[in-house]
Amino acid sequence: MFLGIVSTVFCLAGPVFSAENVRLDATVVNAKGAPVSGVVIYAEEIEGRSFPAPKERFVMNTVDLEFKPKLLAVQVGSVVDFPNEDEVHHHLYSFSKAKKFNRPLYKGKDAKAVVFDRAGIVKVGCNIHDWMKGAILVSPTPYFAVTDETGTASIIAPPQTLKFSVYHPRLKGKPEKTTQTLTLKGDRTAARWAISVREERKVERKKSTY
Repeated sequence: MFLGIVSTVFCLAGPVFSAENVRLDATVVNAKGAPVSGVVIYAEEIEGRSFPAPKERFVMNTVDLEFKPKLLAVQVGSVVDFPNEDEVHHHLYSFSKAKKFNRPLYKGKDAKAVVFDRAGIVKVGCNIHDWMKGAILVSPTPYFAVTDETGTASIIAPPQTLKFSVYHPRLKGKPEKTTQTLTLKGDRTAARWAISVREERKVERKKSTY
């Protein structure tokens, strides 16, 4: 089973809701108070806790010379496939500290899957099409979600005190600067983040001959 998480699609993370769990309703806005979509909200590492790797496989596709989704959020231990639906070859790579990998020229589903076994931010690029930029946020816990077009997302987690941070590919500053310590209690807990996001740069796409 393959699961792709699109950055602008509402996403729940963590266990199924029960009377013992709390729903965190999170909102993310920019400096002008406008909602920001495609923001990953995730719980930082919990001391003394580890979580089993997800059984599902995830996908970051390449379609029309772009990554789809451009932002993927997964838990540590997740397996991600990188199929190429374009008629041309891609050569994917990452030099990120959280995960380094290299997938030379390929088409279709020939690229070997990647296991993301360390928490952090992984920037993905194509060695042929330099405008192709993707990002994978590898969460240390199963408690994460991605904001939708309204800048909101919900996370189901046990009642406890956790540190939550947010990440966006064009976030100004480091995610550590966004960290909030939240005590989840009752049926619901609300939280709000105000972040600064850089404008998206337009990069000229060159005709591919591969």
